[in-house]
Amino acid sequence: MRVQNLCVVALGVAAIVAVPMGAVQAGDQYQATIVADDTNSTAFTIAKPGSKVVIKPSSKPADGGIVVQLVLKNVDCPSVGNDGAKANKCGSKGAGADALTRKHVLNLGARALGLDVPDASGVTYRLEKGAAVFEATGKNTVSATQAFGALAGAILHHSLGIGLVKLQERGSAPDNASTGCGVVPLPVGNTCTDGGVYGVAGITVP
Repeated sequence: MRVQNLCVVALGVAAIVAVPMGAVQAGDQYQATIVADDTNSTAFTIAKPGSKVVIKPSSKPADGGIVVQLVLKNVDCPSVGNDGAKANKCGSKGAGADALTRKHVLNLGARALGLDVPDASGVTYRLEKGAAVFEATGKNTVSATQAFGALAGAILHHSLGIGLVKLQERGSAPDNASTGCGVVPLPVGNTCTDGGVYGVAGITVP
């Protein structure tokens, strides 16, 4: 397997790496290290290193060519509620966890079909015992189809550039039909990505 490790963003700026949807070579994998964003005041902290965003190919037609994996762990949130009050175990297990640990957002900036889209997709996840679980799948992976909706079909077999990635707290109205996380690409002033940022990653290939 060929793995390309991608540089961390320190200043909130990332180069774009082109990921051909449905045309990535077998075994290709792109991954970016997540670092804590300590410039924002938020109840959520990534307490230890080791978290990453991984983009890898999929041969399943329904997936839209690629799968996005969020390996997010060791999230601490004592003021919101760590499971059993244990450090770095933010949120209890299950879909019924505290609302403040649900509908967090993997905010993906992208370039597709010649257009730069800072907030291309807001993929919601919840925190269970300090780790991320996507709301759509109950796992830490989602397909391009689940992440980008109808846009995935439009850009299949075209290059999708992934740029700045942000991990954000729950927005003000993530389920809003017009401005929430289900809209792709997200509109300006959306209610999906207006929560605090507690982690960032950037993608650039040498």
